Amino acid sequence: MATRGTIAIKRLDGSCSLIYTHYDSYPENNGKILKTFYNTPELVKELISHGDLSVLGTYINPVGEHSFDLPEENCCIYYSRDRGEYNVYPKHYKTSISFFKDRIQEEYDYLYVEEENRWYLLGQTSELYTFMSELDKTEVLRKKIVSIAK
Repeated sequence: MATRGTIAIKRLDGSCSLIYTHYDSYPENNGKILKTFYNTPELVKELISHGDLSVLGTYINPVGEHSFDLPEENCCIYYSRDRGEYNVYPKHYKTSISFFKDRIQEEYDYLYVEEENRWYLLGQTSELYTFMSELDKTEVLRKKIVSIAK
């Protein structure tokens, strides 16, 4: 069974891009991978540039044999690159207002804010929740709600 999610970035100019991810989007998996392995704007942009994911891995580009059906261990599995699907590319929004208004919402939605170099977990009403600094704790979210609307 899938635990669906999205991964997005809010760039310095206010534009946003978003991709869908199908499996294991809960904070203890995808959240931890994002915070640990995709912690710079360059890595987040590269991750998102390939489009929708079946599985988020700890690295983007395979170093050996890799396909959708026989993936390289811990490598991202993309619908476009690895299965040849179309219409699975990133969704782009010119402003953060249009992003929050029109974005798709799944069970777990992550947003990287380039201005802050920080990951957030989005609430269903567009609140941003910061991750705890130690993801191995059972509590995943701080109670502090941070507004991104400027």
